[in-house]
Amino acid sequence: MSIVEFGIQSASRWVRQSALWGVILALQVLRPVWKIRLAKFRSEKLGHFISEADLALALLVPKQEEKRSTDVFFMPSQACNEQLRTMYLRLASELPNVRTFDCRSSRIARLLLPVVSEMTLRVQTRGQFRSFFCGSPTTSGLSHTGLLTPRRPKLTFTQEEINKGWEACARLGLSPTTPYICIHVRDEAYLKEVHPHKDWSYHDYRNPELCSYEGVVRELLDEGFWVVRMGRVAERKFPTNHARFIDYPFCDEQSDLLDVFLYAHAQLGIAGSASGIDQIGYAFDVPAVVTNLIPFEPFMPVSRVYVCPVLLRNRTTGDVLGLEEMLRHNHLTTGAYERHGIEIQRNSPEEISCTVREALDNQEGDMRSCNDQQSMFWTKVRQLGLFDAAEIGPPGSVYATPKIGAAFLNAHWNELMSNG
Repeated sequence: MSIVEFGIQSASRWVRQSALWGVILALQVLRPVWKIRLAKFRSEKLGHFISEADLALALLVPKQEEKRSTDVFFMPSQACNEQLRTMYLRLASELPNVRTFDCRSSRIARLLLPVVSEMTLRVQTRGQFRSFFCGSPTTSGLSHTGLLTPRRPKLTFTQEEINKGWEACARLGLSPTTPYICIHVRDEAYLKEVHPHKDWSYHDYRNPELCSYEGVVRELLDEGFWVVRMGRVAERKFPTNHARFIDYPFCDEQSDLLDVFLYAHAQLGIAGSASGIDQIGYAFDVPAVVTNLIPFEPFMPVSRVYVCPVLLRNRTTGDVLGLEEMLRHNHLTTGAYERHGIEIQRNSPEEISCTVREALDNQEGDMRSCNDQQSMFWTKVRQLGLFDAAEIGPPGSVYATPKIGAAFLNAHWNELMSNG
């Protein structure tokens, strides 16, 4: 970065910070008469867009009865998905005591968006200005809290969108009565397309092998399901050729509406490592299976989720880390695992298939019922403090805890529960 560029950035940041303090002062002066809080939709990435928006809107529920108060949401001009942009604008505008400012149509919104962006940064990184902010207090959003009550407001399609959605599905071979399952196996293709000049190799630790999902896809096809491999782009085609398999990243029939519509009407969503696109299914409360989960987290944002985490091994000894030590190595970069001498053992094809099978067999069961093994596992997780930072809802909130795949838990029980 040149000295000129650095100077421009520093000056721009100073202007934003000065403007923010001016807005805070104005809101403080108004507070005895009318309480106003601000937030913006993080529309640039799917994961942040959905998870942060849904947590913000879920946390509004207890406050919607407040008199003389308004929560104002700003929608940036650019969005990762136009359909979601439309749906969140529509949803927020229907909530009591909420106003939405669209930067495409409002000059005031465009002027204030940099200020609200600065406020968001301060709230989420430093905990400042919380009382003037109505957005997600964390960049993790709803997906890392498992907050069920108050429930997230639901995205809905208009009748026109429903008609267009099924028309597009019909061109893929799907109808409203077709049993289909969405699967997404994480890779770098989307990030490279959106930000081609950035080195995304630090995220490699989250990318499982595509071939490890061939078996479960083949089993689902043999059972009569259609399978839709999701994603706008992918590094390579899925190694399956079947009349009921749709490799959506390589289909001409793509649209922002169809991206959302396919997930919203799926019988099950399968994640090959957690990724932003999975949030679309969560937004519509679609049951899910999350395999190769890393780092390990205690919550998922829908009530019916089965999880199969990765194992971590000591590179020197080859030993699997127990749960307590594993949670001390919830790193966020490939390099961090390497520096700590940690080897990632991804789920086997058999573990993936068994977890998906368990989810399908128990779709009508009660997720709240846990056997002794599940109970002991989550009791230890709670004792280790992993729930502490996630439980951020108001008093009386109900949280969704996923189930660990039984086959995975049985196979690795002694290793995970050891104190070594």
